Amino acid sequence: MSGPHTGTPAPRTTQTAPETPVMETGGHKSMVLEPEWFNRNRKEFEDWWRAMKLYLRANRNTGAEDKVMAVLSRFHKGTAGAFVQQKLNEINKQDDTLLWDAFEIEIKLVYQDKTREADTE
Repeated sequence: MSGPHTGTPAPRTTQTAPETPVMETGGHKSMVLEPEWFNRNRKEFEDWWRAMKLYLRANRNTGAEDKVMAVLSRFHKGTAGAFVQQKLNEINKQDDTLLWDAFEIEIKLVYQDKTREADTE
């Protein structure tokens, strides 16, 4: 028996705060959370894109094709889904890898919030 009358202290229960989710990639722990799905909302694109680039960098995705696939895998429904299908068709027709810079320019042209520039002016 344990407790105040037996001379043996009762076991302590301590509560700890939940840990931040950590993504392990090849022996590397990333503190950057995985980005949400992208659902084609142009007003949310800038924040999503920033989160996606942080995620790619933190998880050491350096190859162009790996980065493109990671981005496309987070596109969901509607025009975003159609964009993924178009890119997959292109990838399947090519033998060489995609260039990240060209992909980044294209994705920004398609999904960047065009009204943001007008609002700035």
